[in-house]
Amino acid sequence: MPTPHDQLVAILQKTYPAETGKIVAGATFQEAGFDSLKVVEFLLVLQRELDIPLAGDELTRDSTLADAVEMVKSAAANG
Repeated sequence: MPTPHDQLVAILQKTYPAETGKIVAGATFQEAGFDSLKVVEFLLVLQRELDIPLAGDELTRDSTLADAVEMVKSAAANG
């Protein structure tokens, strides 16, 4: 079974291929070129793909992939 990190990287590669390399390298979503709308869109994609509830304010442009992984782990544990 893939780890949450691997799942998020796969979703990023499928949905945002141009930005994936920057985010995986540790950049914030903002540094990778995400605006606020794209961050919200990514949250919606995560909810749909992983079938877990996520709040719209849990991820910001200043978040990193590591932050997103922790958010997914927490939501899955509490879900």
